[in-house]
Amino acid sequence: MSPSNSDRVAGTILLLFAGIWIAGVVWTIPDVVGDGGRVGPRGFPLAMGVLLAVLSALMILGSFTVAEPDAIGNSADRFDRAEVWALISTFGFLGGYVALLLWFGFVMATAAATAAFLVFVLKKRSPPLVAGVSLGLAFGIWLILGKAMGVYLPHGMIVDWF
Repeated sequence: MSPSNSDRVAGTILLLFAGIWIAGVVWTIPDVVGDGGRVGPRGFPLAMGVLLAVLSALMILGSFTVAEPDAIGNSADRFDRAEVWALISTFGFLGGYVALLLWFGFVMATAAATAAFLVFVLKKRSPPLVAGVSLGLAFGIWLILGKAMGVYLPHGMIVDWF
């Protein structure tokens, strides 16, 4: 299957999924009664479904533009090793992050996963940079979401400090 055909198929599947998601949100999550200016529990899931529909439609439309082959005859749509490594490492780190969340809670898991991603995937080796970004991101989100806004952030089963 050519890259443009696979983009059309993937975009169509995502567009169908977005339609099912939007319908499920509208049918199952109640809207805010009364105050029309307030965003209720339906707002965020509905926005994510609409965003998926728009992006999948753009993917389908973009598949009709044909990539120019380079001098050797290779299409510009094919994956190279760096892109495959980026995909595998990103999804691998996301899976590991979910496991760390379960065991160590939000703050420690976010700091550890961010530091590991910076070192192993992005090849950033500066200790001040790695420590600053990972700890700043973890504690910044914890402070803003967890303390200021009162959003529940997961506690760990092994470590429950925050």
